[in-house]
Amino acid sequence: MDSLLATENAWLSCNPKFETTADMPYNIDYDHCVSDGVLFVPDQDAEDAEGCICYLELPGGPGDVPEWKRMRGTEDIDNLAIGLCIAEHDLVALVNREKEDESQPGYDIVISLVQYSTGDAHPLAEESKIVAVSGRTSRVPTVDVEISGDHIVLVMTTDTVAEDEEPDDLVVIYDWRKGILKATIVDVYHQYMNVVFLTETLILLPMLHTQCLAIYRIPSEPRRDMISPILLLQLPLLSDDCDYEAYYRSITAKSRPNFFAAQSRVPAVPLRSAFLPRAEDAICAFEIIIAYLPEEGQIDREPSCFTMIVHRKSFVEITEGFEEDPSFDRTEPIAWEDWGPFISRWLESSTENDLLILKCSGQRYVRKGEKDNNPGCPYVVLDFNVNNVRKMIKAKARSQQHFDWEMEDGIGAHSERSAEWEDVPRIRYHTNTSMTRVGPDDLFEGPVQGSLPYTASVSNIICASDSVLLDSEYVLGIYVR
Repeated sequence: MDSLLATENAWLSCNPKFETTADMPYNIDYDHCVSDGVLFVPDQDAEDAEGCICYLELPGGPGDVPEWKRMRGTEDIDNLAIGLCIAEHDLVALVNREKEDESQPGYDIVISLVQYSTGDAHPLAEESKIVAVSGRTSRVPTVDVEISGDHIVLVMTTDTVAEDEEPDDLVVIYDWRKGILKATIVDVYHQYMNVVFLTETLILLPMLHTQCLAIYRIPSEPRRDMISPILLLQLPLLSDDCDYEAYYRSITAKSRPNFFAAQSRVPAVPLRSAFLPRAEDAICAFEIIIAYLPEEGQIDREPSCFTMIVHRKSFVEITEGFEEDPSFDRTEPIAWEDWGPFISRWLESSTENDLLILKCSGQRYVRKGEKDNNPGCPYVVLDFNVNNVRKMIKAKARSQQHFDWEMEDGIGAHSERSAEWEDVPRIRYHTNTSMTRVGPDDLFEGPVQGSLPYTASVSNIICASDSVLLDSEYVLGIYVR
């Protein structure tokens, strides 16, 4: 209990127990992910890099020396994505593009199920490889993969298409233990980018073209026909009065950890993390980019970038509420103002370079603070646990010795510091329980605002990183040379 309390206090104060650095000898771009204290990147530099994944077990203390290792799948494969479920299942799913022979017209999309602790085929999977899609395409698709409980979900779209061909987006849902296809979803090109689990059997897919969040229930038995959403939640509509023609360019979602299933872990394989957040309490972080089409004579306008935070359980409660209503029409989206403002928090951002990077774990979300005239910038941890919000409100009420500086969005952006502030610690705290609005004013049809309470802590560590990631016990700053 003492260790748990110390960990919680370290998070609330944004004061890590230790900090260290590790060289990144690989050209990772932004294709990296972290799970249960392990960082994974594709090895793009090695001559024999096809099918090879590099990983780093994050140090447990200041004396640990980080060491890169490599995990190889089958030979002659093109790795497309990595699905991580280490804490839940000791499982790494390598999603590959393979061709059995040259006469085959297209490539197969294959899932290799690997036990992380041994590097061997996973002992709980009846088949070590699942051919998720056979002969799908000759082009390389973009793939997102999520694993929760007994299910693995692949979201596939092809970015490069011929002028006379626009392949549909394809979502496949498998029981990874049995290798059985449970359900499929097919939609128009580039409708979906990724998926999040709300429960073991409830998934959410952001829909780009219709600006909706689609919620599906995974059937208990395999379905031959395509499944349909049980609920559609409309995102804020864009205004026709904007000086530029605006459109949703990207909507992605992340949530961690995923759910444990009954008898999910292999016996005698210990957890790396001492404390895991409850999946039921976790937040979903939606990274949204709205771009602008300039008309003739107009200068280019920078995209507007937002983050929307909603608890998983809020989506579950909404879904269950509408499912119990016999008069509810599931084909009609629920308007944003009827579901969103009181269960969400919107944040504005000035960067779009790391939108698919995992920045949330449990009820915490991490982002970079704004730069000042000094090198680097702090990072900011936002905590949406209502108990921690109440704790911080009480602590601030008891203490009169705290410092604030100018903040944009109240989450850690700061103006140039004068000389009298140089000796003041950079750790700052901020709590927001009010309804706040994001802009620009002419962008949306109506006010876009949210009131989900949070407390934010700004680090006194200044890091020159290109992106930050969050795991259950770590904040990682990634600097790409």
